[in-house]
Amino acid sequence: MRRKRIGSALIAIAIVGLFFGGMVYAYFSDIERIDNNAFVAGTLDLVPGEGTLSPVNIGPVFPGWGTEEYPDSMGDARKTLTVVNDGNMGGVLTIKFLQIINDGGETTEPEQALGEDNGELGANLYVVIKYDGVELRRATLDSLEDEAIYLGVLYSGDEGTITIEYYVLSDVGNEIQGDEVTFDILLSLDQIWS
Repeated sequence: MRRKRIGSALIAIAIVGLFFGGMVYAYFSDIERIDNNAFVAGTLDLVPGEGTLSPVNIGPVFPGWGTEEYPDSMGDARKTLTVVNDGNMGGVLTIKFLQIINDGGETTEPEQALGEDNGELGANLYVVIKYDGVELRRATLDSLEDEAIYLGVLYSGDEGTITIEYYVLSDVGNEIQGDEVTFDILLSLDQIWS
């Protein structure tokens, strides 16, 4: 019985100690507040450099057009585009040739002799793509459809020069007479991923 009383007394002392300890318990604290926090998304804005980006409308083209064999045609065969990243972050610049449509156009007698005219100009029109003077790709227009061609990185405020040269090999024959090819060019600036 005595043990029971001692146990009860110890429990009572512990409970009283908790109440008194809670009343005299103190600690230091401090807080700081930071106001007006915000996130602002970066921007990518690809804009034309000097002037505007205008479509390419060239004709007539012929075997050897755009080559040194016909130097007077080389000026028409070159298109230079200047673009600027007017955003506040860098981006990867690519070019794509889209919606390439070949049309037989006017089928002449020499072309009729070769058979059906499905429009073969796109398969015989070569394209050379240069970025800041460095050649990156050379292929026929038809083979470039929907291919994203990496040009380079364009940082905020930077300017890039894209040169597109077109030519027809001199050994192409009557199959391109009167043919037409239309296409779109898409320049894309996409966020750089680390």
